[in-house]
Amino acid sequence: MPTQRELEEMEQDYLQMEREQVESICREVMKEELFEAEMAKEELRLLKQGVTVVLPTDVDHARAMFKVATFYLCQHDKNFTLKME
Repeated sequence: MPTQRELEEMEQDYLQMEREQVESICREVMKEELFEAEMAKEELRLLKQGVTVVLPTDVDHARAMFKVATFYLCQHDKNFTLKME
């Protein structure tokens, strides 16, 4: 049977192992989040430069995009008129 001191040492070893595992998991999550953030920045840059475009995923998305575009044009293009036929 282990002594009290041995039990305490085993507990400390276990806690250290847990801490190292948690730190490792945290590092991996942070790397993934950083990568995703960098990818998002690159996608935004490409959108702003007009290299890529956003396509609607469904009718509701298309309507929302249309509303945003119409609002933008109304605010920034003095010659813009919306004609509904």
